[in-house]
Amino acid sequence: MPVFAMMERIRGQMMLARARRLKEIKKLQDDGKRISEYAARELTISIALAREYIVIPANLDEYDVRKMRNESFPIHLDVRTSTCQRWTYRGVHCAQGIAAIAGLDIIDFVDDHFKIEAF
Repeated sequence: MPVFAMMERIRGQMMLARARRLKEIKKLQDDGKRISEYAARELTISIALAREYIVIPANLDEYDVRKMRNESFPIHLDVRTSTCQRWTYRGVHCAQGIAAIAGLDIIDFVDDHFKIEAF
């Protein structure tokens, strides 16, 4: 395929992908959602698992989250990190982070790139 024709094809594909994304964003906004479907699924799983943890506050932003078998996970809400590193790498809270966040708005702690405004 000639270079110009290939570039036009790629441009057309990118325009279609952007149009699909904008339609998806509009649907999410109309449904009143604040985060992407992926982030919502991950949060649902983490919320279910968070019930197994006991939270011991160290101060306003630091918590020691423990499982019944005495596994300990330090959580730092101010920098949004946990020792399991899932929160850092995925951008969505791990179950230990959810347990520590209890009582606050969970969506405030989701990385900005999963929020509808960032789309």
